[in-house]
Amino acid sequence: MKIAVVHGGTSSEQAISTLNAGYVKEALIRRGYQAYDVPFTRDIVARLIETPPDAVFLCVQGKGHGDGTLQGMLDHLQIPYTGSRMAAAAVINDKILCQKLFALEGIGIPEYFVWPKAEHLAADGKKRFLALQDKTGISFPCVAKAPTQGGSFGLALLDSLRDYEAMEMVFTYDDPILVERFVQGIFITVGLLEKAGQILAFPPVEVRSDSPGRLITLSNEYQAVPIALPDELTRTFQNLALRAFRAVGASGYGRVDFMLEEGSGIPYTLEINAVPGLKPQSLFPPAAKLAGIEYDDMIETILQNALAGGRDARCSAM
Repeated sequence: MKIAVVHGGTSSEQAISTLNAGYVKEALIRRGYQAYDVPFTRDIVARLIETPPDAVFLCVQGKGHGDGTLQGMLDHLQIPYTGSRMAAAAVINDKILCQKLFALEGIGIPEYFVWPKAEHLAADGKKRFLALQDKTGISFPCVAKAPTQGGSFGLALLDSLRDYEAMEMVFTYDDPILVERFVQGIFITVGLLEKAGQILAFPPVEVRSDSPGRLITLSNEYQAVPIALPDELTRTFQNLALRAFRAVGASGYGRVDFMLEEGSGIPYTLEINAVPGLKPQSLFPPAAKLAGIEYDDMIETILQNALAGGRDARCSAM
């Protein structure tokens, strides 16, 4: 069976995508598949038509690639592919839309507001920014996020109004951007994987950064480590992850990130990832291993979901 592992492209996550693809391809080859690289270039559709694969293992990430763009192309070509369908991938890649959906579903999120570049550049921009903070209950520190970027790019921590100009970097990725209340606490992530007709929620893992600073970005050195939580809190994180997965219409696999707030102990949902990193040292594979799923089994299960056509699945925790 021929499996095209598509990676790269021109997004900010190109290098990460290509690195993930290398590990995925080797795992598929070990399982007996004819896996081969297909870089995401302008002629990708022609290449897939010329040598049609049985399925595509999708490793591209970010705007213009894994945000429904490639998924739509593959739907048109009638080629099965891994992960969420086109519409869900587009929703997942828009943090602003996700926040609105999570709020409608009663999934706890940090307070936020949407901030357009035109407002930011206005003569009274700082005054408008402070007014929105008052209206939404967001004080400093707060986090500015580019809504279509992953956890590695387009983030700025604003400790005071003196950091106002730091948002200009975030606007280089998107307009408008998202401004959220900064939640101080423990960064926790939960992986989800469809297997045998069920959506399995992995045990929560803690994300620890080796780099100094309060804002953890996945462009820094980090690691996923097991965390000892009370059983009830573990189930809370797993159920929130399953609810977020369902709310956006995700399928195949995904990862939901949280902050467990220091002091209050309240879990806040930060975002959902349609194409989590799949390097063995990324966040998703160690969580799968805690659930008793080895790396090659995990990769093959993701592929099998694509070949099965994205059937409806039941939810459960591991």
